[in-house]
Amino acid sequence: MRKDLENESIDILDYFRDNDMLFEDTYLQDYLQTLIYRIHPVTLGDGRPGTLNVNILKCSDPNAIILPNGTIFLTTGLLGLANSEEELIGALAHEVAHFVLDHQIININKDLQRKKWADFWAAMATVAAAATETYMAYEYDYYPTGDFTYATAVIASTVAYSIAERAGAKYSIEQEKEADEVAGRVMKFLNVDPSALATLLAKMREYCYLNGEYLALTGGGTHPDIDSRIKNLGVPNPNQFKSTEYDIRMSRVLSYNAGVEYYMRHLASCEALVDRNIHCGVATEMDYLLKAAVTRALYDTPGKNQEALDYLLKGKDLNVTPNINLYKHEGITYMRLKQYDKAIAAFMKYEEELRLLDDEVPGKFEEIDWTREMIHKAKHM
Repeated sequence: MRKDLENESIDILDYFRDNDMLFEDTYLQDYLQTLIYRIHPVTLGDGRPGTLNVNILKCSDPNAIILPNGTIFLTTGLLGLANSEEELIGALAHEVAHFVLDHQIININKDLQRKKWADFWAAMATVAAAATETYMAYEYDYYPTGDFTYATAVIASTVAYSIAERAGAKYSIEQEKEADEVAGRVMKFLNVDPSALATLLAKMREYCYLNGEYLALTGGGTHPDIDSRIKNLGVPNPNQFKSTEYDIRMSRVLSYNAGVEYYMRHLASCEALVDRNIHCGVATEMDYLLKAAVTRALYDTPGKNQEALDYLLKGKDLNVTPNINLYKHEGITYMRLKQYDKAIAAFMKYEEELRLLDDEVPGKFEEIDWTREMIHKAKHM
């Protein structure tokens, strides 16, 4: 069975990779691997196939999954929800505890109705198709931020739960408590306050309330009975577990998560994420673009519109990862400020940059038509 599960785990990793669901960042993965080495030896030493390793999943829900071969998936949602290394160590220690305690194998052995592998993938295709159909039903702007992949995070959330259940990661309340107890003991051994994990769980609870994920709170999700888990680990202390160094390490994840939140129109969450990058001095063009877009969406006063323009101009001056959508939003903001000549200049630059894109880019020609109409409109304002 372990050998079969090793092969299944490899197939799952390949599935995420082939469907662009992995957040690729060599530096960040290397950093996460060092945390694993602190928690557990490099080799398993018990005859099980596989090696503990970490991957980052483009998934909007804060979650972590460990497969039966020791492959861990941390979601971008979880990495962005945490504010410190201590919280992350707690999450990793909890997942490794499930693995060491063999909870997945126990659960799979109890699952007498486990689908055949081929049947599971067929069902997975249906799940992914339904999630994609839901995403396509949204009214969305092809060019809000310059990234067409944010919907992947929404789709991956649906897929991840099915895979977690398949991998035996739908844990009982008792298994969760057992893993928490082991994680707490490991954290104490590493001189890490176990209340860091309680703090992260409290943030997950708040996230679930805000986004209607009630199953995760009441026992129907992959992490049941969250209130009792928090109580057993200690008193949450969000102010204690905040680290500028952590935010700098996670800056690319924070930018990505901000884009997802903007796409989902969670504007306050989007702003909170980009503000962390701005505060740390590592904000990129994308962060300033999102900050400007949120400011413009939430307010319409001369002062706030000028503030949004200032963010866009800061982004244009960076020259870190140039983004043509800065010109689009600059034009829109100048329209609000009734500075139509400057709006025309910004839209003309945007059109110029659009024409340099590959013709296969989705929505390119529709966007050019929109821009030309905006230029025509501005000339008559």
